[in-house]
Amino acid sequence: RRSKLDLKGPLASPAGKGHRSLILTLREELELCADVRPAKTIPGLKISGVPSRTEIDVVVIREKTEGEYS
Repeated sequence: RRSKLDLKGPLASPAGKGHRSLILTLREELELCADVRPAKTIPGLKISGVPSRTEIDVVVIREKTEGEYS
């Protein structure tokens, strides 16, 4: 909370009723409202259908304020 930074890996919640999702609990407790996903090409990595000299450097930000996230 002090650093305002959240690093996490994949989280799994037990299936079935009566269990609260771990990721939803984290988002609520830490007041997280967006996913930030950087994407960049890796030199030398061949991707089917993408020309070899294509460079990708993009950041996708997805706001999470609707549905189960609200």
